[in-house]
Amino acid sequence: MTSVEMRLPALDEDDKAIATSEENLRWVREWMENIADGRVRILRNQGITLQKVNDEVVRCLAVEDYPFAGGPYWILALMVVAFREAGITLEIDPYAVTVSEITMSVQEMV
Repeated sequence: MTSVEMRLPALDEDDKAIATSEENLRWVREWMENIADGRVRILRNQGITLQKVNDEVVRCLAVEDYPFAGGPYWILALMVVAFREAGITLEIDPYAVTVSEITMSVQEMV
């Protein structure tokens, strides 16, 4: 099994600027303030599931396996930088699994 971290794209300086923008850092702070320790949030629009472990650690539990530009892996890479900038560790491996939103079989669609 390929690790999720190995699938994260390298970020360029523009990407890092996006990740550390005041808007994204505000999102990180608000997310941390509004989630109780141990709680899980599915960020459907981003294709990522996160768990707040405590005030210093957030864990990625799942990422949708759509490896395209601007997709969940890119967003997760941005989150790693944003959380780090806010002084929070975003743990990925060995906790994160890849998932597919496509759950119906062909037979179920007929």
